[in-house]
Amino acid sequence: APIFVAILAGIFLKEKIEKITVFSLAISFVGIVLIASPEKVSPDNQNLLGLLMAILAGICFALWIVFSKKVASDYTAFRLTFYQSLFAGLLLFPSLLILDFNLNLGKIFLILILGGVHVVLAFTLYYNGLKTVKAQHAGVLGYIEPLAAVVYAMLIFGETPTLHTLLG
Repeated sequence: APIFVAILAGIFLKEKIEKITVFSLAISFVGIVLIASPEKVSPDNQNLLGLLMAILAGICFALWIVFSKKVASDYTAFRLTFYQSLFAGLLLFPSLLILDFNLNLGKIFLILILGGVHVVLAFTLYYNGLKTVKAQHAGVLGYIEPLAAVVYAMLIFGETPTLHTLLG
């Protein structure tokens, strides 16, 4: 996604891609390749499908960042978060009609935390930050996510990272 953000920000936002961005993306890309262990990807397994889905997700995420940057100065961060959540809710609403689920007080509490902290607070902070930085910088900072995933996998799930993952 960060590579796509840098390219799309140049096209749609007229941001000049900075040398430090290109350097950061190159180093980060090598790290991501090491973490993803590309030797496991082949046309006859699910890893290739997963890789293609990841690339598509990266393009969609990049489009979201660029679009968000474009409209961030026109709307409050809270309003953008509201519209995004409303759209997602409307899009996902039909799944409520076909999924079998039950709610209890504990689940409702977790849903409120998810909505309040991981959606409203996180996206409001993100949109506020996006107003002050270039889209390409926001994209590069997106590479913190794979690093965090490795650290959380170690701390929460007790996973031991491979040598490739540590190098990445």
